[in-house]
Amino acid sequence: MKRSIMKQGTIYSPPGGQAGHSNAVIAAAPLVGVVGGGGRGVETKAPLQTSRPFNIAHRGSNGEIPEETAAAYKRASDEGADFIESDVTATTDGRLVCFHDMTLDDSTDVAHHPEFAGRRRTLDVQ
Repeated sequence: MKRSIMKQGTIYSPPGGQAGHSNAVIAAAPLVGVVGGGGRGVETKAPLQTSRPFNIAHRGSNGEIPEETAAAYKRASDEGADFIESDVTATTDGRLVCFHDMTLDDSTDVAHHPEFAGRRRTLDVQ
């Protein structure tokens, strides 16, 4: 199966407007945007038309592979995901990170490794 990987700034438009397993997309940072307020209307586009449900990989293919990692996104693509949903957060220094939680405690065992205590730090996210 052929897979497409979006580069930043790429707009995804499946052939013929139909989604299919061959249209899997790794799309985390390219879809990040800021919507302004002020009562202005927001332009919308018609949804993709399909005769079957979309297979959307939540944080990549997790379970065996740490979620929100390149390996998880690749596995989801290899498994036939149509889209990959990712949590993207901007740090105060302007970097984008794909991570769901505010700490590493829920998804790692770093608390059980005192050798990493010197690396502990707090990052402010917007």
